Amino acid sequence: MSEPTHESESAASPQRASRRASGGLKLTDATIAELRCPEGKKDALFFEETLNGFGIRVMPNRADGRPRKVFLVQYRVGDKVRREPPGDWGSELTLRLRRPGGIAP
Repeated sequence: MSEPTHESESAASPQRASRRASGGLKLTDATIAELRCPEGKKDALFFEETLNGFGIRVMPNRADGRPRKVFLVQYRVGDKVRREPPGDWGSELTLRLRRPGGIAP
C-alpha cells in the first residue's frame, strides 16, 4: 500500500488548505488503523477523498502506546480556515457515522 499524503497542523493557510482538500484517501476503519503521526511531528492531517473538509488528525502515541486519532471537519469563514473536532475515532461517534443517514458508510 502506498504511503498516504498528509499535512502538518502548521500548514493552515487558505492556499494549503485548498491543496489538501483536493487530494486524499478513503477513510475506512482499515486505513485509519494504519495511519501514524510521523516521528518528531505534533500531528498529521488526512482528508477523505470523497467528502471535502472531512478528515482525521493523528497525534503521537498516548501512554498506552496507541496513537490518538480525532475526526475533524474543516471549513472556511472568510479568509480563515476553521477546524472542529466532532469526536475521537473508535468512540460512539464512529458507530453513529455508520448508521443510515450518517456521513460515512
